[in-house]
Formats: sequence, C-alpha cells, structure tokens
Amino acid sequence: MMNMVRRTPPWLLRWFNRIFFLPMILLHTLFNSAFGMLVASVLMYLWSWSSSAVKPLTLGELVLWFSELQVEAQTGIATTVITVVGFVAAFQSANAAWIRQTRITVQLAISDEIEDFFDGVANSIIDAEGWAERFLEAVVQLRDKSQDTRFTMQKLQRLLDERETFFEARRDLVRRSRDVHRILGKHSTVLMQFSGASQGLQDCADALSEVTAAIWFYVPDKLPENWTATDPGLYIDMSKWTQFISICGSNFNRINGLSGGVRGLLRRPLMTLGIGLFRELERVLKDGTADEAFAAIKVRKIPKP
Repeated sequence: MMNMVRRTPPWLLRWFNRIFFLPMILLHTLFNSAFGMLVASVLMYLWSWSSSAVKPLTLGELVLWFSELQVEAQTGIATTVITVVGFVAAFQSANAAWIRQTRITVQLAISDEIEDFFDGVANSIIDAEGWAERFLEAVVQLRDKSQDTRFTMQKLQRLLDERETFFEARRDLVRRSRDVHRILGKHSTVLMQFSGASQGLQDCADALSEVTAAIWFYVPDKLPENWTATDPGLYIDMSKWTQFISICGSNFNRINGLSGGVRGLLRRPLMTLGIGLFRELERVLKDGTADEAFAAIKVRKIPKP
C-alpha cells in the first residue's frame, strides 16, 4: 500500500484528498453529534419534499394530527419525546466533555514529552558547543602566542581530560536526531490537528540534523609529547570546529523557538484570553523582542560560515 502511495503523483493525491476526504469530514460532522444529526434530519426532510413521491407532514399538519389523538396517546408520545431528547442531550454533553478531557490529557502528555526531549537536546548542544568553543579558543591562543605557551598547553590538557563530555553530548545528539522522527510518527495524528505543528516539529528535526552533520570532526586524544613553543605539534581543522560552533549557535534558538511553538499549540485549549496576555504582548512588542524571536524561528536554511 505504501509503495503504491509513493508511486502516485502528488497532484493525484491532492485531488484524492479533496474528493474523498472532504466529504468524509462532512459526514463525520453531521453524524457524530446530536446537533449534526438534527441538521442532517432537517436536510433529509427538505430533500424528501422535492425527491420523494410521499410528502412528509408539515409542521401544521403534524400539530393537527397530534391534537386529534386521544389524551393517553398524546401523553405517551410527549413523555417518550421528552425522555429521548433528555437522554440524547445528557449523553451528548457527557460524551463531549469526556472527549474534550481526553483530548486535552493526550495533548498535555505529548507537550510534556516534546519539552523533555528538546530540553535534553538543548543541554547536549550547550555541552558540546561549550567544550568545542573553549578548546578552539585555547588552540587559537596557542597559535597566536597571545598567552604563555606552557600555560595554554596545560589548559588544553585539562580540556582533553574533559573531552568525554563532548563525546557524550555527541552520542546523545545523534541518538535524539533519530528519536525525533519517532516522536513525529508516534503523534502525527494529533499534531496534524493543529496547523503548523507537524511542520514545526519537522523543522526542529532538520535543525537537529544540521547540528549532528557538523559535529563529526577530529578531536585529539592527547597532546604531543615532544612539543615546543615554536612547534606545539597540535593540528586540527579549525574551519570545521568554527562551522560547528556557528551552526550550534544558530540552531539552538531555532530549535527552542520551534519546539516551544509546538508546545504552545498543544496547550492552547487550556489558555484563555485575559488582561495578563494583553500586557505581555504589549511588553514584547514594545521591547522589540518579538522581531528577534520570529527571525530565529523563520530561518529555514542557515548559511554555512
């Protein structure tokens, strides 16, 4: 089935979606609630006047027929109608409340999972970028001889002793770059209910992939034994280290902004308009921080340094 879908042209899939999916949404809306059933009944009543040989009773004829019945029959019909209408109303109200509560519970669980996941991503990016930036800074100081060479080599040795922090962060980022697609697939049916949620999470996955693609560069395991002040003997590809640090800085804000936007969409049913929201929007717009936030989120492709 999936192979057939992949081989189908996109324009044909779009027409299939419009021809079959939209009527399914209409039928679901009409027959999935008491109000929808009422609307469907009224439409069928109006349709029967023009397409059926047997004409249904009008409202006046129905009242006249009811008034001609015996009192016992009128009482029985009225009692039955009131009982059925009351049951349907009570059932529909309870069912709607249960569905809404279940939906909100599922959305909050997904929001918490996304928050925990990307908190781990942010921590790993900070650890990897921080260690790489400190090591590259020491290498630059060593090559420029801006500080005492022996002191700089000692600093590099301390950083190499801590390089497992970088390796652990790299392993975690690589693992999460795979797991983010699992989250997308696992919660796709819920995310598709919110415009922009699936795309926002996909953009997070793309940004994380850019980070993991740039994280593979040579990291020395130890300092040369016979180093001198004129030739420390430490050689690394500084362009790859600089590129990684730059990509981390750009994608860090992008990932946090997009994942926060997705969580906001999922938590939206719990939020209500109020004076607090108005004052916060006024503050953000006045400070100009909204432009910076939107600029960080809207970036799709980050230029290579």
